[in-house]
Amino acid sequence: MTLALLKANFDAGRDHIQMFEPFLLDTAAHLPSEDFTAEVIQQALKERHGLNVPHGTLTTLLARGVKRRFFERKFGRYFKLESARPTPDIAALRNRIIREHIQLASSFKNYALTRKVTLPDDDRALALILGFIAEYQIPLLLDPSNVPTAIDVPALSSVDARLVAHFITSVCLRDPNLSEYLQRVVEGFVLQNALLLKDISNASRKFDNLQVFLDGGCVLDLLGLTGQANATAARDGLDLLRSANARVGVFDKTLTEVKNILAVYENCLKTPQGRQQLRASALTTHLLVNKYAPSDVRSAIALVDVNMEALGVGIRFVPMHDRRYTLDEAALAEALRGGTEHAADHPRIVHDVDCVAAILTLRAGHAPDSLDHAKAVFVTTNRLVAKTVDVWYRASGGVGVSPMLHHLTLSNLAWLKRPMSAVQLKLHELVALCAAAVRPTRAMWSAFLKHLRDLEQQGSATSEESVAIMSSHLTYRALEDLDNDDDVDATTTEEIVERVKATYSAEADAKVARIQAAAQAAMAGSEARAEEARAAAGSEAERRRQSLMRIDGRIRSVARGIATATFGIAAIILLAALVLSLPGALERIHPGLRWVAYGLVVAGGIFSYAAAISGIFLRQQRDNLEWAIRRKLRHWMIGEEEGMSRAALDSDVL
Repeated sequence: MTLALLKANFDAGRDHIQMFEPFLLDTAAHLPSEDFTAEVIQQALKERHGLNVPHGTLTTLLARGVKRRFFERKFGRYFKLESARPTPDIAALRNRIIREHIQLASSFKNYALTRKVTLPDDDRALALILGFIAEYQIPLLLDPSNVPTAIDVPALSSVDARLVAHFITSVCLRDPNLSEYLQRVVEGFVLQNALLLKDISNASRKFDNLQVFLDGGCVLDLLGLTGQANATAARDGLDLLRSANARVGVFDKTLTEVKNILAVYENCLKTPQGRQQLRASALTTHLLVNKYAPSDVRSAIALVDVNMEALGVGIRFVPMHDRRYTLDEAALAEALRGGTEHAADHPRIVHDVDCVAAILTLRAGHAPDSLDHAKAVFVTTNRLVAKTVDVWYRASGGVGVSPMLHHLTLSNLAWLKRPMSAVQLKLHELVALCAAAVRPTRAMWSAFLKHLRDLEQQGSATSEESVAIMSSHLTYRALEDLDNDDDVDATTTEEIVERVKATYSAEADAKVARIQAAAQAAMAGSEARAEEARAAAGSEAERRRQSLMRIDGRIRSVARGIATATFGIAAIILLAALVLSLPGALERIHPGLRWVAYGLVVAGGIFSYAAAISGIFLRQQRDNLEWAIRRKLRHWMIGEEEGMSRAALDSDVL
């Protein structure tokens, strides 16, 4: 409840110190005496509201209370004044938040029952949710007093953590109200951690041109190679850092490391044996579930530099090493090696040591007491590495801000400065943390692969089936549902294999059915289109026939007219010749036209002689002429061959 009240106070416009004022006044009002010391009110705050307020922050709060006439300080003690009353609206806020918490707890209890887990009451349900958020939240930059946390919450087992993570992703994110309640709690955690800031009064001030350099994990998140949840949170965080006046970049050495990691995956994805060598990680899950081929990974390697620049992340060369500013690097390499089998010169260890040295070199001996003036910092997604570097830095005599921070530490600090620049950042980060909580652990993944290899040796699964099972999202879902690493035994693996096989078989059958249905539909469609084509062709042929018939009708009319006119003229000539052949007819004609008359007489004679010799009647001659003209016109107008017979022409075959 305190967390949600903190968020409500922050949303009401109170600054990072003033938002704790209502808790101070409420606690002071319930003290049995009218005066108290800082130690007394500090203990009372912890007992009443669960707030572990550092002494420096509490002194600042009390000084503000004195200035605002809530308290009066005398002889090292604080005396309550009349105005020191609890904030009037704190009761109403408390009642509203109680209702929200009851709804959240009730939903969680109901969900737990579906997974065969019984939670005794609402308090236990809320404690598990708060424990999960607290476990995966990274504290802010601590005061040298090294206060562990501002609110005490119980530690969470891996079984409970997976249960809460499943509840958040399966229920809360699908319900707008529950999602809003949960977001208030998450942001309340960040706000209560503001108590741990050494200079809390300047928490809202922008960074002073801070250079932030990303490690390989952050780069893979930004490139979307570790899943959508990580990519969304990383890109929101990138925008937030820019709004807080930080310049985000990446060392060329880090990009080389990322490419080398991807090259290992490219090589392992080539064979079933190589795939089984992949370690459990967000990158492995993403590449396998999304069916990445070696060529896909090779393309991703080639585009690393381009994509980072497209995201606005500058690529910087590691500055020249300067021993005046660096610390004991051999001790750091040994600390990073820890209990692993890696040597101190392992590429990963060398990379981290070089990047830490680069940050110290960029700071040039500056020991910032606040990240606001730290100049440069290296950010990692590995909390163990961040903690190891911080411990080494203090042990080596370093003071102020560590050269390496966890990315959530930086994100929380940036969010305190510009919360409105990333409204859903904290919720997106919680989703990414939930995905990490339910992802198969290395022990679980190793046990699963061992049993899968055993099945291959027994002949229960082929290498191709093993690859398909490893690449199935159903496999990861089944492993996520397991409570702990001990649940992965031969029987469990066999069940997972059979379940995935059955699903693949069902999917294959469904795919075959879809293909057959599509083929039948295509055949039916093809026949329909063929019929339509035939009908269209018939219609087109009929339209062409009708068009040609209309043209032929006009041609026939023209040919008939020409033939009729021709024979009409011939008849006139013949008649004129007969008239002129009468006795004395030529003498009556004008001398100038007498040659024309002679010509007409001769033409008429020739025409009569030809008709008599051929035995063809005049009508037949006209028909013959009409047919010849018609054939010429058809050849000229529609391209028909001139050799077409008269019978075909008369039958209108086109």
